[in-house]
Amino acid sequence: MKKLSALLLALLLAATMCVGAMAETVSYVGTWVLTSIVSGETAMDPATLGMDMAIILYEDGTCTLSMLGVSEQGTWEPAEGGVSLTDAAGTTDVLAYRDGALVMSAEGIEMILTPGTIEATTADEGEYAEVLANLTIADFAGNWVMDHVECTYGWYEVEELGAEMTVVIVDATAVITMSYTDETVGAATEVYNAILETEEAEDLGTILWAAFVNEAGEPDGSGMMFLLFDDGQLVWYEYDSENEAEFYYCFINTAETTEAAE
Repeated sequence: MKKLSALLLALLLAATMCVGAMAETVSYVGTWVLTSIVSGETAMDPATLGMDMAIILYEDGTCTLSMLGVSEQGTWEPAEGGVSLTDAAGTTDVLAYRDGALVMSAEGIEMILTPGTIEATTADEGEYAEVLANLTIADFAGNWVMDHVECTYGWYEVEELGAEMTVVIVDATAVITMSYTDETVGAATEVYNAILETEEAEDLGTILWAAFVNEAGEPDGSGMMFLLFDDGQLVWYEYDSENEAEFYYCFINTAETTEAAE
């Protein structure tokens, strides 16, 4: 599992390369919108990277986090020199307050959020896809093919990564296959077998856990977390704590396309 995650992260980072505490009292309540991404001395417009992000901080200590069409609830509190955000999964990030902006830093990249407004079409109005709840394993069945990746660094079509990935779900098992080209070994394919179970997560929806198994058919302690959205996409969610980055690997069900054609 770690190898699979590391491979995709390396491909994403390669694609990305191709393209002080305040003494004053600050009121952080309000809407903060991503307006710039800075790498070294280069500042980039998020829109040119296909990226959007907004954070709404409410007076009661709750917040709404929206990124790349995905919205979730969380909590926040003032921290030394900025604010501390905790998302629905319990992951905490500290954003520094600098020159009137909140700054999120990861791997030498700074994401600058400034006070602003977001469009009226928000997740509450159905603009963004939502995670489905009260599902069974059968609801996830299909031949899922990776279509694109949404992450902290931007939006990437699968062609940009130089890799292909499929998830075939039948009954209570899954076969995950990834094909890629490595500079050292050339073309390679990784295949993982998994057993499945579902869990209802409060304020999120149904989580499909895919536990990888070894040759003896026993769980090896690693796995993947999948979510099914109401727009028909299957999403593998991954958080890279080392780089403080979130990844949403989005899949479409080609089995449904085949059935429609027949």
